[in-house]
Amino acid sequence: MKKITLFIFGILLCSTLVSQTFRSLTLQDATVNGVTVTGSTPEFTVNIGDDISGIYNVLFETDYPSSNVFPLAGTPNWGDKEGDYWQDQNDMNSGSTYSGTISLTAPSTAGTYYVIISTMSEYTAGQIVSGTYWGYGSLVWDDGNDLFDLSSTQIQNGLNTGSIIHPQFRSDGTYVDQSYGLTAIKLNVGTTNVTDNFNNNISIFPNPVSQVLNIELHENDNCKINVFNSSGQLIYTDNLYTNNNSIEMSKLHKGIYFIVINDMNGNVLLSKKIVKE
Repeated sequence: MKKITLFIFGILLCSTLVSQTFRSLTLQDATVNGVTVTGSTPEFTVNIGDDISGIYNVLFETDYPSSNVFPLAGTPNWGDKEGDYWQDQNDMNSGSTYSGTISLTAPSTAGTYYVIISTMSEYTAGQIVSGTYWGYGSLVWDDGNDLFDLSSTQIQNGLNTGSIIHPQFRSDGTYVDQSYGLTAIKLNVGTTNVTDNFNNNISIFPNPVSQVLNIELHENDNCKINVFNSSGQLIYTDNLYTNNNSIEMSKLHKGIYFIVINDMNGNVLLSKKIVKE
């Protein structure tokens, strides 16, 4: 009985260890079309149909043994999921920083998109982004399990923690939850390519502005404001809860800025070009 008890305890211990294994990716910085943003949650604005080129640096961490292979994979969440992914590294070691490149074309429809960067103990980027175990022999697509199809909430979880728990299609035809190292670069597409979108319930003044920009919400009292520079880099964001709000602009360089106000569901309520004197 003691030997049986010890054997069962060993199985439970091994199961606990497996559940605690992790892979983590944390962005250090990213450059898109000449604009560099440091930190783990970079965000950029590009025009519809723009060529997108850039580089990124990511810190990889895992408690898996070094004998495991960890490629670094990238995929947009628009376009051709089976043709637009790529592999930046063939293998990575825990505790090291690795670089990758981006070469894409922005979507033809305005909106928020992501360049998803991920890793898993597999042999190829295709196995990672399709969520397919290497032992299956071929890639399984369009089963609702591709990284391409991750929701914005799942991607945000990756940005917050460096990893997500995601099902993997196994060689026996079942799905098993696995830890994927995952982060992303957020792209606001089309924001600076549109003319002013007015909303009679929101006032922004003065324009041009030299010191303080005032925002009056006449009816909407739960909004989010984003300020972008002329290169599309997000330089300020905040929530708006009251009728009267203000942004200090005096320390910004002279030039063109873009104000975008969204409701809490992400719908654009107003976009406006501002001149800083």
